[in-house]
Amino acid sequence: MNVNQSLLALNPSYAGSNGGFRNQISHTLADNGSGIRNNRKAVDFKIHSLNAGLGFVINSYREGFALTNLELGFIYAQYFPIYGGTHTVVPSVKISHVTRTVNDPAFGPFSGRSEQTGDISAGFLFNYSKEFNFGLYWFHMNQPGNENTLGKVESRYLFHMSYTIQLTKKDMVQIFYRSDIQGTTIKSQVLAHFLLARNLIVNVGLDAKGRGCGGVGFKAGVFSALVGYDASLPDYGYIGASNGLQNGNWEIHGALLISNKTTRGTMQPFDKL
Repeated sequence: MNVNQSLLALNPSYAGSNGGFRNQISHTLADNGSGIRNNRKAVDFKIHSLNAGLGFVINSYREGFALTNLELGFIYAQYFPIYGGTHTVVPSVKISHVTRTVNDPAFGPFSGRSEQTGDISAGFLFNYSKEFNFGLYWFHMNQPGNENTLGKVESRYLFHMSYTIQLTKKDMVQIFYRSDIQGTTIKSQVLAHFLLARNLIVNVGLDAKGRGCGGVGFKAGVFSALVGYDASLPDYGYIGASNGLQNGNWEIHGALLISNKTTRGTMQPFDKL
């Protein structure tokens, strides 16, 4: 739900987008008693000599004792200024090593089979201006997994776009849209992210079926934190996602944001903080 606290899960092309260093941590927990939980840790930074961004991610997903996924990923994003530098195109690639374990509850929590695979994903981001961008994230391009063991993971596509409006010198809002496509399933969501008085973060949103989400947090200097609830979209941020079984997710996010020196302390769109 709070995509700005999980930017590399939204699109690997955001690696290095704040021109400095960023460390984001997220934890989600399903509210239906299933024990489904997901932990994300992501670090990214800009290499100005290459005009590129690097990112490293650790995603841990668990469904009680039944299923565990651990992903270790590396991201490279290349920034290409176009039209005299007024716009930027950012293609990216994420290469991951994934360990997936499935346990049979009838034989105890350590009775399962494990499978290790390589997972390749790619992103694309077009920065039309500081305020407006859109992108596409192609998950699981190689459809990792073995059909004869734990099965293949189907590719998924995520399209997103956002526009930031500065309301006053201390307030801004980002209008955000995303659409997730996997097989014959299409899910969409519209969000509004507010930064008020430079410190208060408020998020609200709806999906196409009218299911809502919301969150509240704060930004203080280089630190930010947020808690929220999302009843609108299943948590797709990991390999082997849970096919929409959750009623909703409780979310906790935290971040260390050290942006480019030239913009630090100024009002900037969320992906550049």
